[in-house]
Amino acid sequence: MERRLAGLMKFPATRENEPCVSGVGKTVWSFSRLELFSDGRYGCPRRYYYRYVEKRPEPPTPALERGRIVHAVIATCLREAVEPEAALGRVPGADGLDQDGRVEALSLARGYLDAERPRGSFLVEERLDGCLEGETFVGYADLVELGDSVVLTDFKTSWERFGPLDTWQLPLYAWMYAERAGVRKLRARLWFLRYHKEPCLEAEIGPDEMEAARDWARKTVAEIKTGEEQPLWSCFPPRPGGACSGCGFAPDCLGLPPAGRMQPEELGGTILRLERALEVCRKQMEGAVLSGPVQVGSQHFGIYPRSRWVFPDVAAFCALLEREGKDPWQYLEVPGWKLGRLLRSQLGATIRELGQEVREAYLTHRDKPPEAV
Repeated sequence: MERRLAGLMKFPATRENEPCVSGVGKTVWSFSRLELFSDGRYGCPRRYYYRYVEKRPEPPTPALERGRIVHAVIATCLREAVEPEAALGRVPGADGLDQDGRVEALSLARGYLDAERPRGSFLVEERLDGCLEGETFVGYADLVELGDSVVLTDFKTSWERFGPLDTWQLPLYAWMYAERAGVRKLRARLWFLRYHKEPCLEAEIGPDEMEAARDWARKTVAEIKTGEEQPLWSCFPPRPGGACSGCGFAPDCLGLPPAGRMQPEELGGTILRLERALEVCRKQMEGAVLSGPVQVGSQHFGIYPRSRWVFPDVAAFCALLEREGKDPWQYLEVPGWKLGRLLRSQLGATIRELGQEVREAYLTHRDKPPEAV
């Protein structure tokens, strides 16, 4: 299936205010750049400072890399009419995925393609441009479907679900596309690839939503420019929250040397100090949340319930699983440290005949070297 262009006309642009001028040194704004500075769910001015003021390349994180690959697989499938397995082989960097990563990427891509493939004319990874008070804006829509109405779709690989109007991304894209194509309103969809039941959230975006997005863009650009005029990073404070788990600058934010510049001994010393600091912080937080949850960005620290199951009659539970065609040992695992003393006793030989030891390697620290354990 080739990239479809039927039905798309390049209407004369109706730009606001003075024309935009692009060139060397001219800032090009995007939603992701503006959101990174803002107080949105993924906003962190310090991360913005590292990436756009100091112009440091952000170390990739596994989550961001997986998201990039899944988006590229879907785009290749739509653009070239191939199956996900073939598309994955054409995506740069996909050969670095382990088996679990490959299975996950293919599953997420196939979940959308099996549920709904676009019909009629559509555009894939379409570049959108806009101009606002002399500032240039750009965005890339994952999918633009052209029919009786225009539908913008953005694919998400995160577990967090939110509506198309809960961030400014799709209203901003809608403004740029509407200005180019001469339409007043369109439909916007967020497709959450990890959800099989009701994966798509949809909303209509019209002039009011587009104007609100433009107002947010104007305000955010002005704040960034003001901050860049201040000394150092005084206007770019860190904003801890859920986005920290996917931030490649997290070590820098803690004042640690940049990745790759510490010797192994320094790395070990840093891990020991951080572990102890984490233990102290956890103890203090346990006391703090007794009077109620503590919110940090999009995250909430609190006392949450959890449960575990103990079966006095393990044989009855195993028999129940076997009657249902389930392997009991997929639900029952015995940690090696619990059996340590028994394995060294007279029962050791019999236990080894009944069970199977699964050896795993993992990073930790102990008071003895690995060969002495």
